[in-house]
Order: sequence, then structure tokens, then C-alpha cells
Amino acid sequence: MKKTNTNISDAFLLLYVALIVGCWLIAISKFPTAVTLDDGWIHLTFARNLAQKHIWSINPTGSTGGTTSLLWVLLLSLGFLFTDNGVAISYAYNIVLLMLSALLIRRIPGELFPRSRTGWLTLAAIIAISAGNLIWFAFTGMETLLLLTIGLSAIYFASQKRFFLAGLFAFLSAPTRPEGIIISLVIAILLLRREKRKITAAIIASGIMGLIVVCLWNFYLTGTFLPSTLIGRRWIIGVGPTANFNPIHIAYNFFRIVGVWGFRLMQFTFGEQLLAKLGLADWFCWSIAGLCAIISLIGFVLYVNRMKFIATGLLIWSVLTIFAYAVMMPTRGHAGRYQPMIIPFVMICFALGVRYLWRIKTTRILLILITFVSLCSLYVWCVITQMSLIHFEKVHISAARWIAKNTPPKAKIAAFDIGALAYFSHRYIIDLGGLIDPQAGRAMYNGTIPQYIIKQHLDYLAMIYPYTSPDVYMTELKIDQFEKNGELRLLKTFHIDIEKPYWPGDAARLLTNTIKVYKTKWKKQHR
Repeated sequence: MKKTNTNISDAFLLLYVALIVGCWLIAISKFPTAVTLDDGWIHLTFARNLAQKHIWSINPTGSTGGTTSLLWVLLLSLGFLFTDNGVAISYAYNIVLLMLSALLIRRIPGELFPRSRTGWLTLAAIIAISAGNLIWFAFTGMETLLLLTIGLSAIYFASQKRFFLAGLFAFLSAPTRPEGIIISLVIAILLLRREKRKITAAIIASGIMGLIVVCLWNFYLTGTFLPSTLIGRRWIIGVGPTANFNPIHIAYNFFRIVGVWGFRLMQFTFGEQLLAKLGLADWFCWSIAGLCAIISLIGFVLYVNRMKFIATGLLIWSVLTIFAYAVMMPTRGHAGRYQPMIIPFVMICFALGVRYLWRIKTTRILLILITFVSLCSLYVWCVITQMSLIHFEKVHISAARWIAKNTPPKAKIAAFDIGALAYFSHRYIIDLGGLIDPQAGRAMYNGTIPQYIIKQHLDYLAMIYPYTSPDVYMTELKIDQFEKNGELRLLKTFHIDIEKPYWPGDAARLLTNTIKVYKTKWKKQHR
């Protein structure tokens, strides 16, 4: 009977996820050509070139680094064997991964409260999966849900003592993202006192082997074992050009990331933005979000007191991932796309807090209303998705298509946001941000971008202008000197007007609302 109830619960959960995703697909059906993050286009460009041209590159020729997910590109490339619609491929994979993640998340409340009714366990899973940020990941074109699914699968199979499968997923974690190696460490910690040391060592070895594969592939592409995204962009890591090993700074970064996560969840998942859009007073909106945070803290206490294998694994994975970013990359956001395990963890705590307070009859109506508001925040993220797609269609994709029609096929184009530009223009891209070219990243850190640009002999420049500080890149990188000297001629501007607060900008870190395309006209001293 218990197995039958579990199967019914899983089926109902999958139906719920399908319904939510279906509503989102209908809402974004007017924008079928876009994903919500420019990095998603980078993965799709690599995958298309791999499938159609048999090269590992973002450019039409040669080979480059620039993608931190070997496995995600390989999976996407398989899709290109059947269709040229990269967006459809990405959506299809991520929707399936979202459903698999939901099934794995469903196991955690069941482990915490094994004697609870199936209905409550299903409701807890629904609350956990209803975080709009988690659904939004399915439309980014990124490997976020792949990392979440692989990590949860490795922990789940280890809990079932199916160690071969646990080791397999531990092996796949590093090719999904380099920091995925943390998953094998999590399982090793969980198994250390329960199983034989040989099994623990084998799990760790599986993760290390996956990381070795990634390192060897990076060495083949760039001559170094580190991803080009890490080599070229060390300027965003820690305080200086290298990793940050100062304990005080690490502690500060850790709690800063936790604070950013708490603020984001209160604002976009626990209903503050939803209520604000209804015209309610700010103090009331934040009070409701604060109550949700308090309920989650109550649930956290229950979580820690009752957690067993899977729940412990999710907590350790969340903490170690935040710690790793505190050491290596203490940035404010990336929209949480590299720390997806935190979302179901917090939402499960919220569900546990609601369950605990339900025994107090006087709070039940309030709990129902608060939970309803949190579930309805899916609408906020649906709007975020719509606005993100409009943003890319009007700015990035429009600029890329214009370049495809109005520049020579062999033109060299320098840019920061290179994903959509590379995918739609089919031109040779010079990445000023250092994702695919470590030298560019070093030039940014050393303040020598002008010299780098001259050395590359570029033909066009597609410059981004963030809505917060429009001229920041032109002035800080000293590219404006070329414009002042008449060496850059403005050809076309692509712009979208943005309301403030701009939901995609606040929630998903989309900061660029203008791209200007310039033609270079180098003077003799630069030739």
C-alpha cells in the first residue's frame, strides 16, 4: 500500500509540474526563439558547432574554451542531430530534468517524516518545487537543473546503497560543472561512518576521475587544466587576482551570499514583489515575506533535528557550495544558477515550518494565506521569464541578426555578451569578457583592453550599455578613447526601455538594455 501511495504521489507531482510548465510555455509562446540568459546561447552555440561542424568552439572555425559544462554541451549536441531548434532542445531537456528533480525532492519530506500521510508529503513537495526561480531555470538554456538532478541522484542512490549508480552520478558531476566534485565529497562524508572505507574511497575516486576528464579536456583546448572562464576572469575571484584564502574574508563572503539568498527568496519567492505589484504598502509586503522567513527558520530547526541520509546530504551540499563560492567567487548573484540546491532546501524548511505551526488552530488561516501567496509568486517569475525573453529579442538577438545581414561572413566582432551574438550571427567572436579567451580576461584585470583590441584587428564592436551605469564599460576599460579619436563609427543601436524595478534585472541579473554596434576605422599607427 505504501508503495502504491508513493507512486500516486509521484504521478500527482509530475502532473503538477507539467501543468505549471505548460502555463509558462503558453505565457511565453510569443517569444519562441529565446532563452533567458545569454550564457545559455553560449552552450547552444558550442553544441551546434559540435554536432554540425565537429568542432569544440563558439566560433565557426578552430577550437576554444568557454563552457564550464562539458556534459551539458554533449547532451545539447545530441539534440542538434535531430533538429536545428536549439531553444526547443534546451527546453525539452530542462523540463525533463525539472520533473526528475521534483521526484527526488519528494523523497526528502518522506525521509524526514516517514509516517506522515501521503497527501501532506505531496503538498510539501509541491511547495518545494513551486519556487519560481527553480522553474525559471528550465528556460535559461543553462546546466543548472542538470547539476541539481545529478547531485540529488547521487545522494539518493547512495542512501539506497546502490553504490555503482551513486559513483556514476558522482563521476558525471564534475563534467556538469567543475564544482560538482563537491557531490562526491558530500557522499563520502555521509558514508564515512556507515559503510566500508573502500566504498567511500571509490565514490571519491569517481568524482576525482570526472574532474580529471574535465582537466584533460581543458588542457587539450587551452593548454591549461583550468577552464578558460576561470583563467581569464580571475579579476572577479576573491579580492585580488587569485583565490581568497583569508578566513575573515571567507566568513564575510559566506554570510554575504546567505544574505543575498535570503533577500532574493523573500522578495521573489515569499511574495514581497507579488504583493507590491498589487499596490500594498511596502511594510506589509515585507512583513509577509518576513513571516515566511521566520516559518522557514522554524522548519530549519525541525529539518536539522530529523534529517537522515538524503536530507543531510542536501544540507551539506548547500553549505559546501556556498563555502566554495565564498573562497573562489564571492559575487552577489548569477541569479543563483550555480547554487540550485539551496532553493529546494529552503522551500522544504518552509513546508516543515507550516506543518509544525498547523497544530496551532488560530494560525491556520494565516498559514493558508501565506502559503497561497508563496505559491502565487510563480506568477512573478513567469513575468520575469516573459520580460527576459522580450529583452533578448529586442536587444541581443536583434543585434545579432542585424550583424548577420550587414557584415561580411569573415568579419571579426568583439563583444561582452557573446552568446546570442555567436549563435545568430555565425561570425568570428572576440570575447572581451574573457570567457573564451583568457588573454582578454587578463587584459581586463590589467587595464590593457585597448591594446588587446588593437592586437586582435577587429572589424566591429558590439558594446553593451547596462541600464544602471550606461557608460561604465566604455570609460573604465578606456574603449571610449577609440570613439573620441574617430576610430569607432556607430552603425546601429538596439535598445529596450526598462521600468524600475526591472524584474529580470533585479532577480536574474540582466543588466544590459542597450547594445551599440560600431565599425572600426583604425588609424595607421594601429595597423
